[in-house]
Parts: sequence; structure tokens; C-alpha cells
Amino acid sequence: MAAPHVAGAAALLLSRNPNLTYTEVKELLENNADRDLQDTGTTCGGIPSTEFPNNQYGNGRVNVRKALEAAINA
Repeated sequence: MAAPHVAGAAALLLSRNPNLTYTEVKELLENNADRDLQDTGTTCGGIPSTEFPNNQYGNGRVNVRKALEAAINA
């Protein structure tokens, strides 16, 4: 279910600014993701859950509001 949420977040960013490039949308979503996630105490692929990106949480939890605010203020 992550893909539909990220696609919706990207669509929201592009509706605000249709001139954003793929790279800009990706960076906005990655750089504004929440990373204060629970430490599972395990490693997957040798990467602990406290290091990002990792194999458990990826780049973190999408924070659309934060990404949108960053896009507006950029």
C-alpha cells in the first residue's frame, strides 16, 4: 500500500507546482519524510532500522504536509 500513498503525494506536489521535475518531487518526498520511527532492534541486509534509507522503513514515513510546505517555500 505504500505505492498508492506515494503516488498520491507526488500528484499533490505536482498539482501545486506542475513544473517540478521527477528528481525534485523525489527529493521533496525523501528529504521531508518522518524518520522518528520505532527502532526494531534488527538489521535487514546489514542496515539497522535507525539508519536511512533502510530495508525496513525505506526513506521513512511520507509526510506530505512537510513536503508541500517545502515545495511552497522553495
